[in-house]
Amino acid sequence: TILYSIERMNNLQALQESNERYDLVSKATNDMVWDLNLLTGEVYRNPEGWKKIFKTDYDAVKFGSEEKWVEQIHPSERENVVKKINSFKDNPSLQQFELEYRFLKEDGNYAYLQDRGYIIRNEQGKAIRFIGATQDISPRKEAEMVLKESEEQYRYLFENNPAAIIIWNLENFNILEINSSTEKNSGYKREDLIGKSILSGGLAERSEPILELAGKALKDKSFRETHITRIISKWGDKIYIEFVSHRIDYMGMPCIMALGNNVTERVMLEKQLEEERTKAQKEMTNAVISA
Repeated sequence: TILYSIERMNNLQALQESNERYDLVSKATNDMVWDLNLLTGEVYRNPEGWKKIFKTDYDAVKFGSEEKWVEQIHPSERENVVKKINSFKDNPSLQQFELEYRFLKEDGNYAYLQDRGYIIRNEQGKAIRFIGATQDISPRKEAEMVLKESEEQYRYLFENNPAAIIIWNLENFNILEINSSTEKNSGYKREDLIGKSILSGGLAERSEPILELAGKALKDKSFRETHITRIISKWGDKIYIEFVSHRIDYMGMPCIMALGNNVTERVMLEKQLEEERTKAQKEMTNAVISA
């Protein structure tokens, strides 16, 4: 009995020292350190780390077991998280793990948490302990969502813009992006143009204006120019497009984003009016000479 009491005291002292180490680690980081005993289902969570994440005192009764913790995971993610945890336990070759999920806080809101940790196994390879650290990644996740929404809005505006849009690299002239209006106006599909040089992709009847434009844009980061150029469609038609070209940085590269409108009818009408004007002037000159 005395030996049992001494052993128990030693175990309690070792546990206290271990918890104190967790507390010291937590003071040096914003993570919450935890230790899950898989044989009993009980878990120790560092109170100081808990307070940093959740801004409340740790309740060991409410959150001191694996089961209680899982109950707080968002219902739409709970089943998938449990499956992952079980797969970690059942894979004897796995030593490290990582999880992301939403966790219900006491104020009724959800926090995005990330768990990273180490799996301790017995000689038979059975998982007996998870030791890990929990981090609140809500700010990062919220920023990612804002960025995703912004990208989706940009993609929607890009794809559904009535103007033809072409993005091409100023250094190698390769076409990086086109929208559906470009396909509609030119007859070329994305696979016909993406990765091809704008000088040889069929969109340029003459390369000299493009080379001149590229030279100007490379020298001026705020470059913007409006010009009318004639392209050859996939059907062989010659189409006049009025492009507004902007210098942009796209995927870390200097590029031109050109927005174009089909002005073929306007150009042809102007040419017709000019021809009629020239013809009338000639007729007037001939009549004066004859008189």
